[in-house]
Amino acid sequence: MLLFVTPPVGKGNGKAALDLPAQLLLMVLACGLLLLIDSPAALRGAEYALWAVTLAALALLMLRVRQRPTSSPIPLQFFRRGALFSVIILVLLSSAGLYSSVTLLPLALSQQAGSLMSSGMLIMLAALGWVVGAAFCGNKLASVGYRRMALFGMLMLAGGAFLMALTVGQHQLPMIAGALLLIGLGMGFTATTTLVFAQNSAPADRLASWTATVQFLRNLGAALGVNTLATVQLRQAGSDAFQSCFILLGLSMLVGLCFTLLMPRAYPVS
Repeated sequence: MLLFVTPPVGKGNGKAALDLPAQLLLMVLACGLLLLIDSPAALRGAEYALWAVTLAALALLMLRVRQRPTSSPIPLQFFRRGALFSVIILVLLSSAGLYSSVTLLPLALSQQAGSLMSSGMLIMLAALGWVVGAAFCGNKLASVGYRRMALFGMLMLAGGAFLMALTVGQHQLPMIAGALLLIGLGMGFTATTTLVFAQNSAPADRLASWTATVQFLRNLGAALGVNTLATVQLRQAGSDAFQSCFILLGLSMLVGLCFTLLMPRAYPVS
């Protein structure tokens, strides 16, 4: 019923056709990367074949995009403009930061009594932080600007990850709660800033595809982040494994700070 009473909103009708072969090649490429990172025991001895399939998918995808640039799964403008390329990096890193944190935390607390209840409450704080951060960022983005909002978001993500590294081994739940709240707030700031910038930069007939690109990158960042840090944790398998994972996560967020400098300073006023 809501669909019938909601007024249509948009910047125009999309004209780009969906290129199914390119989408399929992108899926093969993403799955290959995830399997190479995870390196499951079932694929031992088949690494070279997996590398060959992944590289072949990448080469064929690049060839396909050269033939049909307008049907690229990820719009080529994201690679040609520094500000839009920073959107790719920031979305990947921020998603990896949030989803890796809420995935690793229950494992880190699994040996503590009542960890199921405490983990659920702590993860809820991260989700609430995302909502609050997105609402605040959306309200202040026009006056503060893209660059500073993205910078604040990545700083909070980095601070939350480093705080988690300091406290997760000691099971200090109040400090862990603060760390997850910071991570959620940082995700809210970064996700809102990158999405609004991508939508405002989109051509009139590509708004939907550019929005879908940001969502795809968010899901890809979550998958890559969880796979990478879970692999690090399993292979290290020591008492400091979770601390090492969160330190690595914090350092990754600091790398993202460099890419916030590519974002425009001011929000465009129409």
